[in-house]
Amino acid sequence: MSNETLLFLMLICRYPYAIRTLLKASEYATPRAQRLSEICGVDADNLWALKTTAKEKPYKLLILAMISTAVVLGYSLRIFEK
Repeated sequence: MSNETLLFLMLICRYPYAIRTLLKASEYATPRAQRLSEICGVDADNLWALKTTAKEKPYKLLILAMISTAVVLGYSLRIFEK
């Protein structure tokens, strides 16, 4: 494997961690949100934070998804054109 391919794989493997970190920093991952979700009987995990973010701020989430997809696809195209 070439260095570019390994770099691309490292880039792809980093994205779930970045998304998880952003979700943990959201207002839906606070201790208050955890407590309220326990009262309502909802499991407040990363998927719940993603769903609530998508309901509250859909355009922000879509723009972030489009930009991250464009960056990954553009970088992969640049690597595999060499």
